[in-house]
Amino acid sequence: MLLLVVVLTIPVQSLAEELMFRGAIMPALASWVRPVAPALVFGVLASSPVFALSHFAFDPWQIAYYAFLGVCFAAMAVISRGLETSIALHIANNALTSILNVLFAGGGALVLDRSAVPGGPHLLVPVPFFLAALAFVWWRERRGPVAGAAAR
Repeated sequence: MLLLVVVLTIPVQSLAEELMFRGAIMPALASWVRPVAPALVFGVLASSPVFALSHFAFDPWQIAYYAFLGVCFAAMAVISRGLETSIALHIANNALTSILNVLFAGGGALVLDRSAVPGGPHLLVPVPFFLAALAFVWWRERRGPVAGAAAR
C-alpha cells in the first residue's frame, strides 16, 4: 500500500518543487541582476541553497547533495528553456529513491529523519548519473529541433 502511495504522490510533489524553485524562485532571484548571463548564474546559484535548505537536512553532505541537485535541475531548466526536463529528472530521482526506501523498509514504517541519518561519501553515487543527464540535455538541445517537431 505504501508503495502505491509513493508512486501516486511523488510526481505531484516533484512537480510542485520544480514549479516553485525553478519556475518561480529562480527567475525572481535572477530578476535582481540586470545583464542576462550574470542573472542566469545568480538565479541558479542563489536558488539552489534555498532548495537545499527547504529539505531540512542538517548534515553538510546532505545539504551539499541537495544543493548539487538544485544546480543540476536549474541548469536543465535553463539549457532546455523549460521545466519539462528538470521535472522529469526530479520525478525519476524521487521515485527511485522513495521506492528503494519503501522496499528496504522491510514492511515497517518509512521514517525519513534527515537530522539523525548521517550523510557521507555514499551521496556521491548518483552524481555521475545527474551529470550524464545534464550532458545529454545539453547535447540534445545543441542538435536543434527533433525532425517533424515543427509539424506538431
